[in-house]
Amino acid sequence: MILIRKSNATDQQLSCERTVFVAARDSVIDDTPQELSYSVPFMNFSRLKRRMTSWELTGDKLYGASILKSPAGESWFAYRYPQTALTVDVAIVSTRREIMLIQRRDEPFQDHWALAGGFVDIKDGEKPHQAAARELLEETGVEGLDLIPVCFAAGADRDPRGYTATAVYAAVVEREAIKPKAGDDARDVRWFDIDQVLKEVSLAFDHKELIQNVVQRLGIKTT
Repeated sequence: MILIRKSNATDQQLSCERTVFVAARDSVIDDTPQELSYSVPFMNFSRLKRRMTSWELTGDKLYGASILKSPAGESWFAYRYPQTALTVDVAIVSTRREIMLIQRRDEPFQDHWALAGGFVDIKDGEKPHQAAARELLEETGVEGLDLIPVCFAAGADRDPRGYTATAVYAAVVEREAIKPKAGDDARDVRWFDIDQVLKEVSLAFDHKELIQNVVQRLGIKTT
């Protein structure tokens, strides 16, 4: 029996988030019934709930995780501990002391400015640096840059959808060398003066703190 349980997010947030926590009841780990949490990608919570009613616990285990099997043969892992989501953010800085930001098309933080980035596609074995290049291309049309890892952040208060960890990548470019164009879930993409961003622009998530870390690591002086 599968028991669907919403996270603490609001219905509005649930309609747009990429993962939802569910619980598997009547499962057994170490001969003890457990309630397990795990996350799966989804587009709509009600659709997911209908879809999950026919899923079954297989009784198999892998590295301590129970395995759930859908009627279509899909496998998902159920862990006794909550799992985090891995993301990437990309800071493209110009030699003019500007930073490239995208305007988010979707919730959470719809219409807010943010660093390009998104979730690592762990299902296909994507690595963080690959995800950074992919997200940058999808949201800004920019590719072929030498992205270097500059900092890391994690916490339960970073994202209203749940605990996330992000790897931040950066590149310094001549502004004239690239021609960004908004795509995917980015409504717009623009260059901003770094001082303006840190003082005046309302950013999504904890991206102001991330940008401060990037600026410090790259040795850029701010006023």
